[in-house]
Amino acid sequence: MASCLNDKARLEHYDKCRFRKKRLEKVLDWCMWAAIFFGACTVVPELFVNGFMNILFLRDVKMLLLALAKTLSVAAAIYAIYYRKWPITVAATLVVSWCNGAVALATVISAVAHYGLNQLKKEPGWPLFEITYEEQEQREKNLDNIFRNRAVELGARVATEPDGDTDMHDILDESPDKVCVRPKGYHDRFRGAEPEDRIHSFEPGVMDTLESIGGEE
Repeated sequence: MASCLNDKARLEHYDKCRFRKKRLEKVLDWCMWAAIFFGACTVVPELFVNGFMNILFLRDVKMLLLALAKTLSVAAAIYAIYYRKWPITVAATLVVSWCNGAVALATVISAVAHYGLNQLKKEPGWPLFEITYEEQEQREKNLDNIFRNRAVELGARVATEPDGDTDMHDILDESPDKVCVRPKGYHDRFRGAEPEDRIHSFEPGVMDTLESIGGEE
């Protein structure tokens, strides 16, 4: 009964953890798409206008280097969201904040979500948060071993118990020792007889004595 209660409590806790995990992953998906969209809005004009056009017409290398730096910053932010390590995401926020505020906001939200996932990793059952088939199979094997050991111990205990009329027997024993009692009636005189006992022979005209039939004087 205790194991059922424990399983019920575990399943309730696993449901809460799965809900939190799905919610945090959904937040990370939105942050990733937001970072890609706003990053592209920054990178594409920088590379095409300030990079390629300046090199082609104005020969301005500084603008090209600036466009490359912004591109690398946005790429680092997107990679940090994908990597799911909140310290790296915080560092990427500081890097990308100088070129794109929207991407920086997405990385801040991602850092919070990454921290929540990091806390969920400390919970038992991560990442599935369910009782696995392997655990159930191992539990059945353990119960089978317990039952086998108990059966062996019970058999050994019954086998090592001394014989005697004064010994107490367990009512759960499968083959308890027979209790010897004195015969109380005519039909009880052959109780407990062994195959090798002497068979009484009948002689006509001769009266049997009590000693000959196993009775008391």
